[in-house]
Amino acid sequence: MPVERDGYELRHYVGVARRRSLSIVVPAVLLAVLGWLLGSSDVEYASTASVLAAPSQSASSVIADVVTETSVEDEVAILTSDDVRSTVETRLGHPPDVVVEQRSTESSVVAITASGEPDAVQDDAQVYAETYVELRRAQLAEAGTIAVEQLTARLTDIGAQLAQLAESIATVDAQIEVNTDPFALRDLAVRREQLLAQRDALNGRRAPIQPQLDELALAAAVNPTSGIELLSGASEPVVASGATRAQYAAAGALVGLVLGVLLAFAREQLDPPARRRREVKPRAEDVALDDRAGYQSEIVR
Repeated sequence: MPVERDGYELRHYVGVARRRSLSIVVPAVLLAVLGWLLGSSDVEYASTASVLAAPSQSASSVIADVVTETSVEDEVAILTSDDVRSTVETRLGHPPDVVVEQRSTESSVVAITASGEPDAVQDDAQVYAETYVELRRAQLAEAGTIAVEQLTARLTDIGAQLAQLAESIATVDAQIEVNTDPFALRDLAVRREQLLAQRDALNGRRAPIQPQLDELALAAAVNPTSGIELLSGASEPVVASGATRAQYAAAGALVGLVLGVLLAFAREQLDPPARRRREVKPRAEDVALDDRAGYQSEIVR
C-alpha cells in the first residue's frame, strides 16, 4: 500500500508539472532574459603582468649622490609615478586603470593588474609593464654612465694633482741637494714632508676608485637588465567583479524555475477541477484495490 501511494504521489507531481508546464517555463524564460539584459553593464575584467623590481646596487656603493639604493616599495612608487603613467597613457591613447602591488613582503616581484573592458585590459597591463621596464632600465643605465664619468673625472683630477706634487717634490729635492744653510734645509725638509703627506692622501683617495670602476663594468656585463625584468606577460582577461550575461541569465533561469514550480503547484491547489480529480482518483484506486484483494481471497479459497 505505501509503495502504491508513493507511486501515486510521484505520478501526481509529474502530472502537475506536465499540465502546468507553461507556468514553469514562462517565469524561467522571462527571468533568464532579464538576467541577460542586466549582465551587460556591471561586469569588469582584469589582466595581470609581473615584473622583477630588484635594481643592481653596485653603482650605489660608488657615488651616493648619483645612484641611491632602492627598496621594492621605492620601485612600486616609481611604477605609479606620473612619469610612468603619462608615458603609458601616451602609448595607449587613454589613461589605464591599474593597481600595482608587491607579491609578498619578501619578494622583489611586483604585479601590475589592469581593469576595464575585456578587449583592452590585457594590452593595458602589458604596455604598462613594458614601459616601466624600459624607462627604469634607461634611468639605471644613465645613472651608471654618470657614475663612470664622475669616477673617471676624479681619477683624472687626482692624477693631475699627483703630477703637480711630483714636480714640487722634485723641486724641493733639488733645492735640498744644493742648499747648505741649516735653517733653509730644515724648512725644505718640512716642506717636503708636507708634500709627501699630500701625495699619500691623494693616493688614498685614488686607491678605491679603480676597483669601483671595475665593479661597475662587471655589473653591466653580468647583469645587463639592471635587475629590472618582465617576468610574465599580461594574462588572459578574467572577470574581476560583477557577473557576465551568461551568469546573470543562468541565475535568472534558476530563480524563475523555482518560482514557476511554486506557481504551478499553487495553481493546481486552487483549481477546482484539479481538486475534484485528486478526490476522485484515490477513491477509484481504493475500490480497485478492494476488488483485487477480494479476487485474490476467492482464489485462495
